[in-house]
Amino acid sequence: MMTSSSLFGRFQSRGVHIRREWLDERLQVAQSSGSATRLSEEHLFDAIFQEFLNTDLNACGAAGLPADVCQLHGVTLPGPYVVQVDEIVNIGDNIEGRGDDSGNRTLKLSMTDGCQRVFGFEYERVPTLSATQPSGLKIQLQGVQVRRGLLLLSPAAVRVLGGEVGRLVAMSKLQRENLQRRLSGRPPVTSLPGAQADAPAAPVGAVAPAAAPGPSMAAPAVTRTPLSSVHQPVNRSALPSTAPRPPAEP
Repeated sequence: MMTSSSLFGRFQSRGVHIRREWLDERLQVAQSSGSATRLSEEHLFDAIFQEFLNTDLNACGAAGLPADVCQLHGVTLPGPYVVQVDEIVNIGDNIEGRGDDSGNRTLKLSMTDGCQRVFGFEYERVPTLSATQPSGLKIQLQGVQVRRGLLLLSPAAVRVLGGEVGRLVAMSKLQRENLQRRLSGRPPVTSLPGAQADAPAAPVGAVAPAAAPGPSMAAPAVTRTPLSSVHQPVNRSALPSTAPRPPAEP
């Protein structure tokens, strides 16, 4: 039978740094539902990992990235590090088109390991990333360059794992709706019809995906400035000359 320590070790070996109590809670659920004995260790890990993909790292993530990434310059992060993408915008297009892949695409990502916020730019086009992907997406970073605290993303450095977080998806949709309303001179709204919170976690091994953390790790309220309207300036003189530079920001 899989122990908490072996489960924790498997997650860390894949670059996932998550609070030990979250893993303990999911393993306890598996044991109480019988999944821990019914499933092989590999299938049990896969089931809990799928739950992780739909869990908010803002609520249950542990520090995985090196401290103070925003202060780093001229280094390569070996990884692997699994982070959550809270928002993606296409800063290569005008403000109306930043929610899709049109125009001269350059994606900017707002990411977190649960303890610090980092930003990344497409330094080379990453085919597996898109401005239309859901908030809460998990990606694995390995061998990513850092310049002036910004992560330079390339196909070799990014692996998309999947997942989403319902609360963040709803927030992103609301922000984009209010952006369109502002551009058309309409008043903002505080919610969208049909918006739903994350569903309660299902037993490990069940078909329905789990999402929300337990009461002890309830997700904190998050107030975000949309990347579609404000983004951090890039010091282009610090970028290497061996790859195309991101387009000039508006």
